[in-house]
Amino acid sequence: MWSELSNLPKIYGTDPTHTVYLGPDAVYRVVRAEARGSYDKVVQSKLLPRLVEWGFVPTEAISVNERGDVLLKHVRIPFVTHPAEWSPSMVHDAALFILTLASRLAEEGLMLSDG
Repeated sequence: MWSELSNLPKIYGTDPTHTVYLGPDAVYRVVRAEARGSYDKVVQSKLLPRLVEWGFVPTEAISVNERGDVLLKHVRIPFVTHPAEWSPSMVHDAALFILTLASRLAEEGLMLSDG
């Protein structure tokens, strides 16, 4: 799968710690070796299944390359929107989700790197 990523559109790649690609059947995220510490903390805390309960899409680790980068596969939602297209109530719901998530992560000794 690693070699196929270059054929997929990159939908997020401005952060040196991870890149996101849009596939026809899923969304793929490469977590770079430099960010493995944070990723490994989430895995070790057994948060991944709980994240789905909290509203995240199901995610699975597919493989790790020789550099230590992790390839994740996220379930693809049927459509993509951008915050500029959202109604005020959607923005409110998103903000509430982020605040709730930040609070839950803090209980685990973790925090968001950005909001």
